[in-house]
Amino acid sequence: MVINFKIFWKKIIILLVTCCICLNTCKAKKKDSSSSKSSSSDSSSSKSSSSESSSSEFSESEKFHFPPKTSDGQDGTNPLLSKHHLKIHNNFVPLLFPTEIPDHILRVTYNGLTFRNFSYHNQTIDADLGGRLRVRDTLEEPEIDWLEEPGNFYTAMMLDVDAPSFKNPVHRSWLHWLIVNIPDYHYKQGDVIAEYIGPWPLEGTGKHRYVLIIYEQPEKLQFDEPFLPRGNFVHRRKFNHYQFKKKYNLSEAIATNFFTAKYSYAVDRHYKQYLTPENIN
Repeated sequence: MVINFKIFWKKIIILLVTCCICLNTCKAKKKDSSSSKSSSSDSSSSKSSSSESSSSEFSESEKFHFPPKTSDGQDGTNPLLSKHHLKIHNNFVPLLFPTEIPDHILRVTYNGLTFRNFSYHNQTIDADLGGRLRVRDTLEEPEIDWLEEPGNFYTAMMLDVDAPSFKNPVHRSWLHWLIVNIPDYHYKQGDVIAEYIGPWPLEGTGKHRYVLIIYEQPEKLQFDEPFLPRGNFVHRRKFNHYQFKKKYNLSEAIATNFFTAKYSYAVDRHYKQYLTPENIN
């Protein structure tokens, strides 16, 4: 068999040239894709930076406001409420607020725990207008903050409106916390009437709603109420916030927030000494 080396080498050269062309084409495509990705990332980063700059335009006080109510554009008798207003309105009008809900959001922050890398770590947890919080994260009193008028005094309270159960709230409202004569927003400088007790929903009682409310006082007042320490459960049931508000001539509620909680093992673990028949029946 005679091999034509001239034809053979010509085919080898053609094959090598073809491979080089293919390699160059692939490299060009990769460059185009990477450049398009970088341009998209640049645009996204510019968008994020613009969004950050736009969000930074909001003042600290605006973060405390509910989104504005909008009219239906007709006779004005049926305002269309934002979803934030609806959460408050549907849950607490007229239960806690006769007609109008507060205009401001009460910031409520708990210092909870999260389990990560085989150990517990501190974690801040905010009440979010009805979001569910774990009992173990609400054992200690939260930090609260609201849009206040300098020089005024305020009253802060926390109520369980579903005690002892959502379906049969015969102990409504159960007083978890009550502070009065709060100067400005410095709640730790106020006078504590009822020390803080965290949520303790019993097993089988369903979801409980825990609402925190801020009222403005006409001035610094002398409150004629018994002091309720943390271990006192009996005298906290059936707290009538309407009568309390009327007795001390408090304003309509100016700020509010709420969260929900259900039974967990943490209730038995942390409140077992208080869960006697006298306290829960």
